[in-house]
Amino acid sequence: MNDQQGWDWELWAKRDTVKDWEKFFLLYLDNGKVALKTDHGKFVSATGDDGCCNWILKAETPDRGESEEFSLINAGDGKLAFKTYHGTYVSATSAEQCWKVRAKTRKLGDWEKFTLIPQD
Repeated sequence: MNDQQGWDWELWAKRDTVKDWEKFFLLYLDNGKVALKTDHGKFVSATGDDGCCNWILKAETPDRGESEEFSLINAGDGKLAFKTYHGTYVSATSAEQCWKVRAKTRKLGDWEKFTLIPQD
């Protein structure tokens, strides 16, 4: 159960500015993978298509398992990509897909490339 009633903890890619809710801590793990932790102490999860969520990433769990671990991929041009336990890439979708952050594609394209911004 979520500790904030009514919150769905889904990740969105629709902000023009970076504030605390848009920042993630990139944790390098002993197994060569990374995890993304939010400012409120939750891990980003990339669970499969369970019917209702359609590969939408969420940041709702305080625990880390396989669904919260990502392979960090050098996507070139200073960009990074995140590959999930399921073999899919994290994508920042467009308005047509409600700006949701999903992990349902197996193809690395522009929507799957991210920029790492060092913390001040």
